[in-house]
Amino acid sequence: MAEMAGIGERTVGYIVNEVTTAIVEFGNVSLWEDTVKKHMPKSEDEFRSKILDMEEAWQFPCCWSAVDGCHIPIKCPPGGLESCKECHNFKNFFSVVLMGMVDSRYRFVWASCGYPGNSHDSVIFQSTDLWNQIKNQEYLPKIGKKVGSLLVPPLVLGDAAFPLQPWLMKPCTNANPTLQQRYYNYRLSRARMVAEGAFRQLKGRWRVLLRRCECSQENTKKAALACVVLHNICLEKGIRLRGKWIWQSTPKPEIGVTELR
Repeated sequence: MAEMAGIGERTVGYIVNEVTTAIVEFGNVSLWEDTVKKHMPKSEDEFRSKILDMEEAWQFPCCWSAVDGCHIPIKCPPGGLESCKECHNFKNFFSVVLMGMVDSRYRFVWASCGYPGNSHDSVIFQSTDLWNQIKNQEYLPKIGKKVGSLLVPPLVLGDAAFPLQPWLMKPCTNANPTLQQRYYNYRLSRARMVAEGAFRQLKGRWRVLLRRCECSQENTKKAALACVVLHNICLEKGIRLRGKWIWQSTPKPEIGVTELR
């Protein structure tokens, strides 16, 4: 970019950092507020709308979002072995974790970035204010679907890494699941993969997230969150992925229908 514009590399770095900061920082006029936070349901009607959309699109009842995390590659952080091992993930590269919640239309409704790559998704999610608000019954409304004598509250779907909660569903991890458990896992996986699909679309649109970022961890966090904002804008404007990237954004369920039959 510096060669194309005829300016210094450090100048390009300053400009990119200023732009990403302006996109994600909170203020009176914030793109984060207008494109991400506005999709986070707050009233009972908004929760019902999210639940209805998820049930119509993915046939999983009472669910309003899915949560997952992905790794953003970074360069080896300074500080020696004790410092850099925190960012060395199980995939054998240095990264920070981008955690996000996605609705039925692949839109991010909440995101957090910056934890070192060695951190577990469950630990990261439990360290957020959103987790505490939901756990303390300060966020989710008192609505749901009555099944027998049980009232099922608005649900969040996650993979096996997350802890089971009354409002957080995860797959059955039995070594020999029953037919009902296999069918439950299939339905949950089918709905939960909107989160994985959103991350694949995010990295398909903004290829900088696929390669090692040479800037600091703080600037990498801003760049990743700025890409989340731009991803939601692309979805609102109907801007599609290029044909050769579409296959990456539609993951298949873990258990197929033919296997259930």
